[in-house]
Amino acid sequence: MPEPTIEDYRKRLELEYDIFGGGVYQSDIEDGDLMPLDEWLKQVNDGGFIDYDGHGEFAFDRGNGVWLSSKMPIHPSDITKFKITPPQWATHVLWFNK
Repeated sequence: MPEPTIEDYRKRLELEYDIFGGGVYQSDIEDGDLMPLDEWLKQVNDGGFIDYDGHGEFAFDRGNGVWLSSKMPIHPSDITKFKITPPQWATHVLWFNK
């Protein structure tokens, strides 16, 4: 069996972040820092967040103040090194500092 490639890893992670593949849960946004996805991506690409700092979860507002987050964490290197594409449903990242 051939060794998995970075591309294989990227595709697997993108599937996991899919709302139907990895699933979501109702998150308590008080436990982390909620920030718009584009702001978080800019910070990650500028080096403002690195894996050592913590991890995030893709999130969106379902309505009536109920936030849903991905069950699988996202790390800055998933964006910078593995070029993960955020799921289309994600509007925010719920960030958890170490």
